[in-house]
Amino acid sequence: MRTHDNGRAEIEFEDGSTLRLTPNTTVLFSTLGSSDAGKHLSEVNLVEGMAYVNWLGKDQIALNFSHEKVSLDHSAHFRVGTSSEAAKVAVFKGDVSVESPSGTVAVAKKKTATLDLPIVTSSPLPTMSKKLRWIHGIRKLSPTTTSTLRIILRPTATAPAI
Repeated sequence: MRTHDNGRAEIEFEDGSTLRLTPNTTVLFSTLGSSDAGKHLSEVNLVEGMAYVNWLGKDQIALNFSHEKVSLDHSAHFRVGTSSEAAKVAVFKGDVSVESPSGTVAVAKKKTATLDLPIVTSSPLPTMSKKLRWIHGIRKLSPTTTSTLRIILRPTATAPAI
C-alpha cells in the first residue's frame, strides 16, 4: 500500500489496533494470519515514510523498517519514520524494543530513538504539532481538502491499491 503527496491511510486490524500512514509512505503486508491458538499475527514492512501504530496488545505484530524490527504482544502507541539517512522511533504510550543488527534498544514512553545505522541515540519526545494531530486520532482540526482512506484488514482480506 502506498500513499502519495496528499494521501493518508488508516488500517484497522481485527482487534481494533490501527496503523496510520502519512503522505509518501509505502508499507507491505507480508503476514496476516492466525496462530494455532487463534491469536492474530501480523507482519508489516515499512518500506519508506512514516507510520503511527496504536497497538492494543490483544494480538501480535512485527513492524520491519530499514534494518530494524519492532515486535509487540502488548499495548503501545508509537511512531516509526524511515529514510535513506536514518530511522526514528518515538513512543507516546507504553514501551517498545527495537531490534537492530547492532543490538536491541528499549524506547520508553515520551522518548525518541534515532537509529543512524549503526549509531543509536535517545532524546526527549518533541511536542506534537497541530499538523500531526490527525495522525494521533485527534480530530478537532478543521476538515481539509485531503481525502482519507480507511481500510479494515482481516486475515483473509487484501488491501486495494491506492
